[in-house]
Amino acid sequence: MSRNQTSSAREALLQELLAAIKANVPVAGGGGTFRRSWLVMDRDCAERVKKAAAALGQSTSKDSAVSGAEGRLSSEALVQELLAAIEANKPTATGTGHCPDVPIFDRHDSEAESQRPGWELVDQDGATRVEKAAAALSEALRDGL
Repeated sequence: MSRNQTSSAREALLQELLAAIKANVPVAGGGGTFRRSWLVMDRDCAERVKKAAAALGQSTSKDSAVSGAEGRLSSEALVQELLAAIEANKPTATGTGHCPDVPIFDRHDSEAESQRPGWELVDQDGATRVEKAAAALSEALRDGL
């Protein structure tokens, strides 16, 4: 694969990861006096982020082995921070159907939550780190770095 093809493929992987992160909106969130703030994320969206990060991580390691330091983007540190943030943002709980931490206000909420294919409970600070890293990378890509 030529450098241009590799660069185009890497750019597509970056864009997919950024789109997946943008689509990964919390279902609910909260916090308490005795525990940290948390977010409930839709499992399908969270899985899309993880798969995109894994694909980008594989691409990054292959590109590094082939091209060496001269072929790296100046935004490589931002990519690595984003991948590290995603890796560190492990769910503390997962499940299907209704998450006990998601409030139910009426019959419609109950029906929607009982049909949820899956959810993940994550630390809000970890999710914020992912969002900030994604925003910094998006800005760098817009600026042409």
